[in-house]
Amino acid sequence: MKNRFIDFKLFKYLDWPLIVLLFCIASIGIMSVTNATASLFTGEENSITEIVDILDISTIRLQILWFFVGLTAMIIMTIPDYKAIGDFYRIIYGLNILLLVIVFLASSETRGISGWFRFGERGFQPSEVAKIAIIITLAKVVSAITENKGRITTLRELIPVLIYFVIPFGLIVIQPDMGTASVYVFILLGVLLVSNTSFKLLGLLGLAGAFAVFIIIISGFLEEYQISRLLAFFNPDLAEEGAKYNLEQSMIAIGSGGVTGKGLFAAGNMAQLDYVP
Repeated sequence: MKNRFIDFKLFKYLDWPLIVLLFCIASIGIMSVTNATASLFTGEENSITEIVDILDISTIRLQILWFFVGLTAMIIMTIPDYKAIGDFYRIIYGLNILLLVIVFLASSETRGISGWFRFGERGFQPSEVAKIAIIITLAKVVSAITENKGRITTLRELIPVLIYFVIPFGLIVIQPDMGTASVYVFILLGVLLVSNTSFKLLGLLGLAGAFAVFIIIISGFLEEYQISRLLAFFNPDLAEEGAKYNLEQSMIAIGSGGVTGKGLFAAGNMAQLDYVP
């Protein structure tokens, strides 16, 4: 099919069952947020009026608003031919790097991370948009490399992919936002796996990654709280009490709710009692 930036015929290829599932998942998510942000219910009966009184309407409204913003963006993105989008990967990649540099140099810290543009009470995190940009970029680069023989089999072929990956990855690591950086690692692995990259190369890449993590840890690059979070994930018994608080409270919440849960807006909800932030 000829590359065209606008192709309304692509609408006929929409995966409608997927869209229905999207609405179902979003509805469950909105209901979960509604329940988690509600005030503690203390009435004897959960009448409609009493339930409305304890709801955080502003949070629910914002959640619904962003769902429809995301849905609109998804529909708009079905119009361009994805191959035409790929043709602009250098521009997309360049703007991505520019945003990451600017946010690191000009933004104020939010929870210890220099990765947010603040607009009053709201914020914009370029590293989230950069996830889409790096997927488009890596897909296009890998596609060009594998066009002839269908897979990456040599280190020479892999190096260009790693160069495109390392620059935005490094900019996110120095923010430092290790959580988002780890997502980038899985994006890279996903792209390489679906491109049928040699398992030998993937193994070497895994060893190099493990060695890099080891160097980062012993070099003192990570803050103490970041090391505590890693320990809390892999072995909670070795972590400081504060670092494993969320993990422990979440396990208690799941255990106390059981398979069927406590019920919507029920008294004794762990979130409503502020045990789970």
